[in-house]
Amino acid sequence: MKQKPGGKVVVPYTASNVIEKLANTYKCDIVRTKSNKLDIMLESKGTDLFSIYFDGIALLIKLLERMSLDNVALSQLINEIPDIYWQEKEIPCPWEKKGAVMRALIEEGSQSTGGIRLFEGVRIQNDKGWALILPDSEEPVCKVYSEGWNEEFTEELASYFEKRIQDIQIDEKEN
Repeated sequence: MKQKPGGKVVVPYTASNVIEKLANTYKCDIVRTKSNKLDIMLESKGTDLFSIYFDGIALLIKLLERMSLDNVALSQLINEIPDIYWQEKEIPCPWEKKGAVMRALIEEGSQSTGGIRLFEGVRIQNDKGWALILPDSEEPVCKVYSEGWNEEFTEELASYFEKRIQDIQIDEKEN
């Protein structure tokens, strides 16, 4: 963003909202895409973002280049990034339960005051953060991504949805 102000930055839907703060600083546009590599690659076409996103060595080279151009230490670059309170959890969920879990979360989320987004999985917002519940397409699990205004709330949000996913599965067995 610093190198190309006003440019396009492609991030997965699971990425922290801190990216928007940084994008505003450098007047860049954020494009959120589904979290799989193919969608990120297709959306990143024509930029050098794909290699940086998936290639640690390419990222390291760009970091070293930025440090050299700005004549700053790595710690100074890190200090420019706002605090991030983000967490990911993986909850076992049999294939046959995923639909019921997602339906129940959509129903509950549509009644929440902060709103719900269904671009990828179920993303439930509130004024203190968000949680994204995403059924894994390759394994019998649901992933919960959460971000909050502090570490405790982020953990509380992730734990709440972990328990909800488990409870919904139990309720489905009983019915």
